[in-house]
Amino acid sequence: MKESVFNIKFSVDNEDYIYNTRTGGLISLKADDLNNQEIIDYLFANKFFVDDDFDEVEDVINEVNINLTKEVNDLQITLLLTEACNFRCVYCYQEHNPQKLNYKNADMIILQIEKILTKKSYSELGIHYFGGEPLLNSDVLIYVDKRIDKLCRNLNVSYKKYITTNGSLITNQIIETVNFDDIQITIEGLKNTHEMLRVSSEFSFDNIISNIDNILPTCKHLTIRINLCKENSKEVIPLIDFLMDKFCKYKEKISINFSKMEDYGNGRHFHMLTYEEYSQLRLTSSIHLANKYGIELKLHRLSIYNCAFLYNKAFAIKPDMSVLYCSGSNLSTEMFSADLVDIIKPFHLNDECKICKIMPICLGGCAMRRKLGSVSCVPEKLNITDILRYYVLSKK
Repeated sequence: MKESVFNIKFSVDNEDYIYNTRTGGLISLKADDLNNQEIIDYLFANKFFVDDDFDEVEDVINEVNINLTKEVNDLQITLLLTEACNFRCVYCYQEHNPQKLNYKNADMIILQIEKILTKKSYSELGIHYFGGEPLLNSDVLIYVDKRIDKLCRNLNVSYKKYITTNGSLITNQIIETVNFDDIQITIEGLKNTHEMLRVSSEFSFDNIISNIDNILPTCKHLTIRINLCKENSKEVIPLIDFLMDKFCKYKEKISINFSKMEDYGNGRHFHMLTYEEYSQLRLTSSIHLANKYGIELKLHRLSIYNCAFLYNKAFAIKPDMSVLYCSGSNLSTEMFSADLVDIIKPFHLNDECKICKIMPICLGGCAMRRKLGSVSCVPEKLNITDILRYYVLSKK
């Protein structure tokens, strides 16, 4: 019997703990516990210890490949309604051509979705309306929504709808018509920093805050995303406090998420955080949300595979019906068709990931970032112990 390679040991208040990234198991151990056969049996049963000849890494790889052959319950579609945008954010990777999804292509995409839902036993369909700025093509959005809603009702499939928007064109009328399950709007800092990073000659920070104020009584849920860079790094906590104070009446409807602003070489000026700086700022901001506003810092969700887009479990579709590598990419692969769901791509890990203790959490991380030459690892790799300590203290 040997200790799992995925065990992470840490201490809180002179008490020793072990967290296993494969199982999500978290236990406290006293010095003499390993002399107790009952405790040893428990540790073995819960994979804190494994047989001497058991290859845990290969077992994870095999399990992921088995998961990839299974039918999933939900089909996720990211639909680019247009690649045009009325902003010119400094970090944007898109080309912003004027192409929009037309009614003909919309009908063809819906037909392929119907074929997939008919041939597979999905219980839920999620449509993520995306762009550019998707509300520049709101007529087609509403058209697609009505047709998808009717299709899902006929097939007894639950329909979830999401939108990522810059917030400039969102109105209560659109919300009441489409009834989004989540609306994501990005705010990059306090007024001056936000306007420097999210460039628009017609729409200011104050306008976006006013629009959010108007829609919060109507919308189901709002996700505010903050893309972190050196320019806004000192404003993240003040921005959180501003937003939570401004919209305190609707706190239960709001989530605040963080992401790393990436430089895609488009010639626009900002400074990326290092991987280490981003990891620390993200953790500090999350702990602030937990301590001051009661928004729980949760342990990372275990993965059944690392990215649904890589394995045809989710699709990002451009207005011309070509499929993107993922929703964070400009790289097109093939044309969208129902046959794609039958193509099962095998899961592989590079050698560096095979020796990482948090590999079961990220399963190799973001393949798109790796293609760009950026760090593909999840930020938890650097601060998982700090997260665990905080988690234990919060539960105490």
